[in-house]
Amino acid sequence: MGKHGQRRYTSEFKQQAAELAKRIGSRKAAEQLGVAMQNVDRWKKLAENQEPQSKKEKVNLEVENRRLLKENKEL
Repeated sequence: MGKHGQRRYTSEFKQQAAELAKRIGSRKAAEQLGVAMQNVDRWKKLAENQEPQSKKEKVNLEVENRRLLKENKEL
């Protein structure tokens, strides 16, 4: 346990909890996992916010790669 009796959860656990909550709801997921529903809601929100961002980053990288390839051909 961390400071003040707080439990620490791994990133993998949080991600799996978020996926479970998407399928069966935060309340049921929290009950099954034995954690507070507020934690599950927070992890679910974080997972949802990270997903589109990573897709956007991937698209930006692909665009930049194409631009650089074109630039290299011109040199």
